[in-house]
Amino acid sequence: GISDYEYSLGLAPGQTQVVSWTSAGTDTNIIVSAALTEGPTYYANLRAIDSVSNIGDVVSSDGFGLDISAPETGTVTDGLLGDDIAWTNNNFSVSAIWEGFSDQYSGIDYYEYSVGTSSGDQNIIDWTPTENLLTQMDVEIELEHGDTYYTNVRSTDVVDNVSQIVPSNGFTVDTLSPVIDYLSETDESDPLYQGSNNTVELYWSGSDDLSGLARYDVALGTAYGTTDIIDWTDNGLSTTAS
Repeated sequence: GISDYEYSLGLAPGQTQVVSWTSAGTDTNIIVSAALTEGPTYYANLRAIDSVSNIGDVVSSDGFGLDISAPETGTVTDGLLGDDIAWTNNNFSVSAIWEGFSDQYSGIDYYEYSVGTSSGDQNIIDWTPTENLLTQMDVEIELEHGDTYYTNVRSTDVVDNVSQIVPSNGFTVDTLSPVIDYLSETDESDPLYQGSNNTVELYWSGSDDLSGLARYDVALGTAYGTTDIIDWTDNGLSTTAS
């Protein structure tokens, strides 16, 4: 019968650079102390010795590596189109994409995201894993006008090393329409008649309480709200037109 097992640890099957041949007695389950570094592949080797000192063939494992480093982080972008949004009138969902996360050794096993009203927080959506290493999220959830939301992402590798949390730079919800404070024809005193039959000068002022004005559209019609003379035209941020 078997009187002793011996084990070793090396950088190739059967080799002993890390741990030389060592007796395990008749134990079939041991813990080996060894100084390992990231990068190499290590192979455990085992041989049996019987009661008359016959040594059996060496059996080697298929190898293992060491990974004690957290995954490298990337960037997180608010929105799904690649353009990082700062403002939105969407108050019913949160979306984000991320890229650049990596793990040199065991590889990334999964990503998690959370959403909060401060960077790195998860008071809106708690940490949630994505499926199949998906690098985007799009979740329906009620958002509040005026609040800023941040999507946070972290990755975990195959041996459970967790990366640092990477937050997006956030986006703010604006669901209130801009306001036209006044609109005057001919001049800012808004007379009832004018002397020209081929031009109309318009003067106005507008405001927006949150995201700010992007442009004014101007139209002209023969009844309130109609555009039968001049259709809606982008006027930039100028507050006059003719």
